[in-house]
Formats: sequence, structure tokens, C-alpha cells
Amino acid sequence: MPKDKYEVTRKAFRWVALVLALVSALMTFKFGIHQSSDPIISWALAIGLPGAAFASAYAWPMISEEVRRVGWRASAIPLAIGVLVTGTDITTNFGSIAWQRLTNVSDSNIKNIRYDDARTSIKDNTALRAEFKTSRALLVERNEWAGTVTAVSLRGQLPAIDEKIKQEAANIRCGPLCLRYKQQRAALMDKIGKVEKIENLDKRIAAIDRVLAGMRSKSATLEKPVSAIDSQNVSLASMVSLSREPTENAKHWTDKGVAWLIAAFFTFGAMGCNYFGFGSRSPDPEPNREGTPADSTNWQNILANAGLADGAPALAQQMQDVKQARSAPVQPGTTVQVIGNRMDDEAMRKMISRVKGAVNRAVDIYDGQKVAA
Repeated sequence: MPKDKYEVTRKAFRWVALVLALVSALMTFKFGIHQSSDPIISWALAIGLPGAAFASAYAWPMISEEVRRVGWRASAIPLAIGVLVTGTDITTNFGSIAWQRLTNVSDSNIKNIRYDDARTSIKDNTALRAEFKTSRALLVERNEWAGTVTAVSLRGQLPAIDEKIKQEAANIRCGPLCLRYKQQRAALMDKIGKVEKIENLDKRIAAIDRVLAGMRSKSATLEKPVSAIDSQNVSLASMVSLSREPTENAKHWTDKGVAWLIAAFFTFGAMGCNYFGFGSRSPDPEPNREGTPADSTNWQNILANAGLADGAPALAQQMQDVKQARSAPVQPGTTVQVIGNRMDDEAMRKMISRVKGAVNRAVDIYDGQKVAA
């Protein structure tokens, strides 16, 4: 058989197809393992479904060869199987990619909520601290003495005043001096209340300062999450909808479209690479009967090189002779005798395939020349 001048390139395509098929199988595995809460079913799907990825990647070169050899109708079953495994592969790829993209956006949204809650807490506590500071400043401004004493020191003056009131009350009646002591006690209690309010505000401010210090220390290690997938959806949806602020509906369908494109890339990419790697071969032109390379662009040369100068009738006659040769002795002068009466069935099939391929190529070139004319 003539050497294929594109063999190195075909080998590269086969390696690329293998990589794409492996990635596709991995995505299908992830899709299958999350299909059920039952671990047995999940693992069964995860192990079985990746077979569709490899079948889809490697079956089509053989299916196309089968269609070329026997026609579309006779290849209905292989075609149906090819469509089934390809549909399964692209669907599972889409499901896996869409799930991963949605998970990325959801995780980012949850982290954003936590981040925003932390920032809101800092903001709220900062506002509360400012409110406490303002209240304390007003109290000190109205009672300048309050900043120089403590509630404990003021309470230490109460026993003496209470004793004076008690002594005066022991008399027959509480006179003006007793009333003055009571007024002193009431004024002292008012001072104690104001000082305690200031001290209570100081305690609250100190507590908020500790809380804010912890929050800010933790916040310093946090970064606002940004979902790469969400950013992609916004950018792509903006381009598709021609809007700087695309709607949620536009972002949703853009996300699904991207998932389908990625799924199709791995499914059809593996198929296409295998097609170039294994099929659609164009070997160097075979020498004709005179020993010179045949012109592969001339349909008459192709037929002559295949021994079919008379075209399709000669092909039909050859095939008829081959069928007869399987059930009857070889008759002198037939095409089978020219080919060789010891040719086995496998050689006959190869010969028929080669001749049909030559005719198909010749017909395509002949039709193209008719259209050009």
C-alpha cells in the first residue's frame, strides 16, 4: 500500500484526540458520580458513562468507512449507535460543565455574603461607637466636674450625709438643717448617676474597641471574592446583548451557551481529530500501468488505474464475477481469472473496496469538472 505522506500529522491528531477523549471521559465521570445518593448506582454510572466518550471519539471513523462501503441505509444500526453515544457524551459533558460553573458562582455568592456581613458589622459597630462617644462628650461638656471624679468616690460621701439626716430626724421634727442635708444627698445622687452614665459609656466604648480590633484583624485576611465565571458571563452577555448592564436572563443563557460550546468542543473535537488521524486518507498517487504516477485529478486516469476504463459497468461485472467465483468454478476469460483464481475472500473484499473507492473518487472529480464546465 502506498505510504501516507501525512502520517506524522495524523499521529499528532490521534494523540490530541486521545487527550480530548480522556478529558471528556473525566467530565462524564463527574457527571455520573453525582446522579444518585446511592453510592452503588453513582459508581456504576460514573464507570459506565465514560465509555460513551471513547465510543463517540473512536467509532465515527469506522462508521464513516462503513457508510462509504455499503451506503447509508445498510449502515442504519451503526449510525444509530454513533448518534446515541455522541448524544450521551455531549449531554454529560454539558451537565458536568454547567454544574461546575454554577457551583463556582454559588460559592462566590456565599463568600460575598459573608464578606459583606463582616464589613456591615464593622460599619455598624463603628457607628455605635461614634454615638457613644458623642453622648459621653455631651455629658462631660454639661458637667465639667464629672471628668475629675468617680462614682465610687462620690458614693463614699453618702454615709456621712445619711448619718446627719438620721441624727436630725431623731429630734422631734426635721428642721431646716435636716432638709438641707436631704437636698445635699439628692444632689450627690444626681452627680453619682451622671458619673456612672459616663463610666458605663466608657465601658461600652472599650468593649466595642475590642470587638472592632478583632473584626479588623480578621477582615485584613479576607479578600472580596470575585467569581471568574460570573465575570465571564457578564462580559459575554454584554457583548451578545450589546448592553453595558446585561439582564439576568441574558447572563443565564450566555452561561448555558458557553457550557454547550465547551461540551461540543471536547466531543466533536475528539471525533474530528480521530477522523483526520485514522480516516480520510489521501495516499500518494499509485503508478499507472506504464509505471508513471497517475494523475489523481483526472477521473479517467483513476478508473484506468483501477482497471475500470469502462467505468461503472466494468465494476458491476467484476463484482458479479467475484460472487460467482465463491460458488462456482472459475471460468476461463473472466475477470476473476485475470485477478487470480487463488484469491481468498479477504483479498476479494479489499479489492472490491479499493475499486469502489476509485470509482467514488472518479465520480466526485467528474461531477466537479461538469459543474466547472
